[in-house]
Amino acid sequence: MICTFYSFKGGVGRTMALANIAELYYQAGFSVLMVDWDLEAPGLERFFPAIDTEAVRSRPGLTDMLIDYKEQITRKVVRETPAELIDLDTYITPIRDNGRLSLLTSGRRGKSHFANYARTVLEFDWQDFYQNWGGGLFFNWLREQFNARADIILIDSRTGVTEMGGVCTYHLADTVTMLCASNEQNLEGTLDMAAKFKHPDVLALRQGRPLEVLIIPARVDDWAEAELHNWFRTRFNEKFGSFLPEALHDDLRTLWELKIPYVPLYAYYEKVAVRDHEKLPAEDTIGTERMLRAFNRLAKTIIKLDPDLPSDERAVKFYLSRSHWSKTESLLDHDTLEAFYQAGQAGILNDWLSKFPLPELEKRPRLLLLWGQMLVDDFGEHERAMTLFKLAQDLFQTQGDLVRAAEAQVWQSVGLRMTGRAKEAVALATTGLDQLKTYAEGNLWLIAWATRNRGLAYGTAGNILDALDDTRQALAQFMVLNDKHLVALCHHDLGVSLERQANIEEAKAHYEQAVHIWQELDHDSNLANSMIGLGTVLSKFGSYQQALAILSEALEIALRVGAKRRAAFALAGIGEAHLGQESFQEAANAFVESTRYADEVGAKSLTVANEVNLSECFYYSYQSQHLPEALNVAYQARKTADENGLIFEKGLACILEGQIRVRMEEYSASYDLFNQAVTYFTTNHAVEQAIKAELWWAYALLLDQRRREAIEHLKSAVSLIPGNIIAGPKKTVAEIQALLAHFLTQTDTPTAVREKIHRLVQ
Repeated sequence: MICTFYSFKGGVGRTMALANIAELYYQAGFSVLMVDWDLEAPGLERFFPAIDTEAVRSRPGLTDMLIDYKEQITRKVVRETPAELIDLDTYITPIRDNGRLSLLTSGRRGKSHFANYARTVLEFDWQDFYQNWGGGLFFNWLREQFNARADIILIDSRTGVTEMGGVCTYHLADTVTMLCASNEQNLEGTLDMAAKFKHPDVLALRQGRPLEVLIIPARVDDWAEAELHNWFRTRFNEKFGSFLPEALHDDLRTLWELKIPYVPLYAYYEKVAVRDHEKLPAEDTIGTERMLRAFNRLAKTIIKLDPDLPSDERAVKFYLSRSHWSKTESLLDHDTLEAFYQAGQAGILNDWLSKFPLPELEKRPRLLLLWGQMLVDDFGEHERAMTLFKLAQDLFQTQGDLVRAAEAQVWQSVGLRMTGRAKEAVALATTGLDQLKTYAEGNLWLIAWATRNRGLAYGTAGNILDALDDTRQALAQFMVLNDKHLVALCHHDLGVSLERQANIEEAKAHYEQAVHIWQELDHDSNLANSMIGLGTVLSKFGSYQQALAILSEALEIALRVGAKRRAAFALAGIGEAHLGQESFQEAANAFVESTRYADEVGAKSLTVANEVNLSECFYYSYQSQHLPEALNVAYQARKTADENGLIFEKGLACILEGQIRVRMEEYSASYDLFNQAVTYFTTNHAVEQAIKAELWWAYALLLDQRRREAIEHLKSAVSLIPGNIIAGPKKTVAEIQALLAHFLTQTDTPTAVREKIHRLVQ
């Protein structure tokens, strides 16, 4: 990437900016070539005091290379290519690290050479060089040589409108970084030059190669009078608002955000803030910090304009290609991962991490945790993820980092939960949380995070009360910490648990809060997830069309960002909405498709829930002729749930299998099934399902001529009805009308029971 630094008039710290950006890229591991093309006022070497300035000035540079090229051509009978005539290494001076930071000076201009240098600059005819000496061919070759030699080439261009400046901007550069000072002359001149750089004739001259223009407000005095400061900002934004490159639209609102402040210290000395800041007096700290922030921001912005690679991939690909494992690790932080997740680019991250040799990964347990998280969330490779989590735990323990070792244990519990091994997940999540409370007492965020994960494990295991308790604790802590992302996740988790308790109103409120936050944060994958929860509770309200609209939108978002797990749950929700509408074929199709995605990502609990729902489709759509088929599916679902510790799904399968056996007049066989379901659901306050199991148990007993026992279970069922309104099982009420009608007409039915039966029927 070739970037030219240009200013219209007055310099405005252009060379200082280039030197700082060069130092930043060098420190980041890039190879950097600086080119001093300010031939009339050179001096880039002054910013690097570790080198012998006079020795550097006595070495040949750019002007010497141009003269040597012409002389070589003059000596040749047959004109040869620049590659055959010029050895670029002769003219480039290594600055540090065997030339990883290097400089092509303006030319040989030491004390004994200066007069000759000045004459060369004044007499050199650029138009003649292009027309008679193959200048276009030469600079094409030079551009190729620059790009082959270094990752980043930074050219310090001559101020103002000059032929020599035109070469390094129009011909060589990929990006022109223009620095604009705070006066009307600079504003007008910079605007005029920026318009010329973007003119179609320039694009034609460059044979279609695009030229990005980045305009930076420079030497901005933040402490100036507010009226003057606001004038410059307003005028700058008015003139250059349309010059924001498209590649930066997601990062910047205006180019003003890239302003370089005026700091008096750097107006008098050639200092590189990003290198020398630790050596400066304490009183200069504030100004230096402002300079550091500005140059870091500018360096990150310039690299995003690299024409060869997408913005955020540039540095990582560079480091990986050169086996710079430490540098790569430094880029793969939480924010980077989150950005790629939301862009649906988890596959790119997975590819990057897979390039690390195992010995290098074993030195970096943090990366093992990050990779494992991605394998769990995006690829369903839970077993492989748990292997990485366990390896990370062992490495952290070896290093004596007990906090991170405990964190790795919690992550292992996440993998176990995702594979449906709920009991093991709860045990490991509890162990990890206890250790974090011991070793990371002051890290409130980490403890809250682990508490939330244990709540999720409790929920998967069917322990809804403990799930709610953990999640509410985590939510309160994240609200104190103002972590909106985790606050939204906790709202979603509460929606799930409350939905299982049949507390539909409160569940809906939590899902809506989560959806609002995800829209604010622009997190598509999580937005889809909370929309799925909202659609599901709307189905329970009987608002099937509204539910289908929301769930279909959630499915579209999930597929767009490549979130297969989300897509699986969206399809399950769509199936449940169709089931509620008694559109059994559409429901079955959705459940089958949901299971396909669930199996791909290892979502065992959803696979089992889909089996229960498919059994319900058979049961309701085909009745007696297909009851054996429905019974077999329900039995397999119950068996799978039991094997994987999925107690909630097992309870659902028990109720459905019991219903089918009642229809088949196998009453005795149904009692144990209903008993298992009631025991679980009442223990965990899953009210709706507990009522459903008790009502069916009572119905089976009545059909089996065991009236006295039937009335006892009916009493148990109605005693569970919360408050004055039940969000209860409407299908169940419709199917057991005979039971309810019987006890409504019996004089010995207790008054309180009769009243609740009336409410159920209504």
